[in-house]
Amino acid sequence: MAARYAQLGAAYESMKGTRMQRTTRRIAIASQKGGVGKTTTAWNVAAGLTAKGRDVLVVDLDGQCHLTTGVLGAPPARSLWDVLTGSMTAEEAIVLGPEFALLSASEMLSRADYDLGGRPGRDFLLSRALKGRRDPTSHTRAPGVQDDYDYIILDCPPSLGIMTANALAYASEVIVPVTPGLFAVSGLGMLGSVIAETIDAGVNEDLAISGILLTQYEGGTGLHRSIASAVEEQFPGLLYPLAIRKNVAIGEAHAEGRSVLSYAPKSHGAADYTELVEHLIKQEG
Repeated sequence: MAARYAQLGAAYESMKGTRMQRTTRRIAIASQKGGVGKTTTAWNVAAGLTAKGRDVLVVDLDGQCHLTTGVLGAPPARSLWDVLTGSMTAEEAIVLGPEFALLSASEMLSRADYDLGGRPGRDFLLSRALKGRRDPTSHTRAPGVQDDYDYIILDCPPSLGIMTANALAYASEVIVPVTPGLFAVSGLGMLGSVIAETIDAGVNEDLAISGILLTQYEGGTGLHRSIASAVEEQFPGLLYPLAIRKNVAIGEAHAEGRSVLSYAPKSHGAADYTELVEHLIKQEG
């Protein structure tokens, strides 16, 4: 699996410099584990990109609604669930948060595996919603929202169910957050297998791994340094040359409904996420 991860990373390297002619970067923040910083990363990367002048849409695919409630205070009446079930278009459901546009989650997404599992093309519901639906008669595509944004950030749930499958079918790249715990390396294998299957089955042949991101990192501890070395050894070339340090300001910012970049711009958390944003911007070509 480490070799397969390396191939997926190499595929991403080959795409650099070819995408940014208003080609939307579609970044899934994915891990089957909870508590690794997916929502935190989606929130702060989106805020940082917006601050750099990029048009950003965040899609909250997690039925726990953490990003949605953090940004908006409570889930709005319009949500991604309404879009996936055909009640409204993505354009109608998108709301403007204080730092970026948001296609919000609903608790109904927790039932997606049951309620959407039998639908034809179930793994492509998100793609159709954001790209626009194709009319089989006229062979034209109804307008979607994808072309309105430079970046679409997908905050995935902590599972490998239908919502993560939809994210991987739509995304152009994946950021994999990892906390430096004892099982960090072993936890990457299943997600890597799913990403590889998504590509090999022809579901999304353009998908690639952008990088593995260490979060809640404490460089002063030998355990965290050794785990970082183990990740780099097992998945060479995929570990980002930066880490998100453990920082209380991140949690404080989210409790105030703000990114750490706006709440505590001089904090370690703001510095680390700014570095990640700048790294992403350098990859634009």
